[in-house]
Amino acid sequence: MLEEIQIMKGWTLPFFPMRPANGPRLTKPLVVEILKKMEDGRYIYQPKLNGDRAPLGIVDKRVVVCNRHYGWYQFQVANAGAFQAKCGSGTLFDGEVYKSNFYPFECLALEGRSFKANTVDEREIIAMQMCRLAGVQWMYKKPTRAWMLKGSSLLPQFEGVVRKRSDFPYTFLPNSSGTSVGWLKHKF
Repeated sequence: MLEEIQIMKGWTLPFFPMRPANGPRLTKPLVVEILKKMEDGRYIYQPKLNGDRAPLGIVDKRVVVCNRHYGWYQFQVANAGAFQAKCGSGTLFDGEVYKSNFYPFECLALEGRSFKANTVDEREIIAMQMCRLAGVQWMYKKPTRAWMLKGSSLLPQFEGVVRKRSDFPYTFLPNSSGTSVGWLKHKF
């Protein structure tokens, strides 16, 4: 049986994180459509790293990292100590590991304070602030038309973009095969 670790009251790791459904591949017409949707504020778009999905938590001065399949991440995360040094117990990020480094795209809890009910924008801003504090590069700058049209041949660290409903609360999934309402991935 897999050991579960309590991050804070009612929250344990590992868990099944939110997961985008697969949408159509990025084409010039789709990029134009996405740019229009970005302006209305109902959705945010984040670059999708070509890495491993890995929520990271800090519990009692140690870092724990799980995968998206309700298991423990099996590889070393080189920059985990940067988050451990700047964040207290009860902190939880959702993000990706790319080339052995963790890059959070949302902060779900910070030192026991939950942000699950906050908007995607708010969770993203907190994650960005914690990256700055920890000295970790922010990888999820708002995508531009030129960026989206370059494609994976020029941007190998990115797989595409993820569209998220901006007002959508963060919800854990019941299993690894489900997808989250409100999240859609477009690959290059």
